[in-house]
Amino acid sequence: MPNPSLPDNCDLKAILDHVRGQFQYHATQRLNTIRYFFVAYAVFVAAYVNIATRNLINSPNYVQFILSLSAAVITIGFWILDIRNAQLVHINEEGLKEIEKLVSEKFNYQMFTMTNASEKPDQRIRKYQFIANVLYGYISLISIIAALRDAFHLFGRCG
Repeated sequence: MPNPSLPDNCDLKAILDHVRGQFQYHATQRLNTIRYFFVAYAVFVAAYVNIATRNLINSPNYVQFILSLSAAVITIGFWILDIRNAQLVHINEEGLKEIEKLVSEKFNYQMFTMTNASEKPDQRIRKYQFIANVLYGYISLISIIAALRDAFHLFGRCG
């Protein structure tokens, strides 16, 4: 016998569509953030390498420092955006879990728990969040090291 406190089919569909739409929106937003980051970072790397390898006579000594420092700031900024997007995706996942539970109860489905099933501890290293944090952390570290190196070369000459 169906639980009378559960929403009817139309309500369930509307709720499921809303929650799924929010999840898709925030997940897409998160993927787009990392795509834009890679493009932005590639511009900094190209400019930095171009100046470093060609030793451009017309470029001031501080240009490499500004590029490496800016790359570090941009990386950390995108990382913070990714953390916020991850929070929104997680909130949407919680909503999906709740609606999946309602659907499984209403229609007596035993396996309608896709969101819960996708969260296995052995998959941590393969999760987007883990990989994104490793990439952002590594690229931040490289950028900060480059900025420190460039600052040492720039300010070491003055003193």
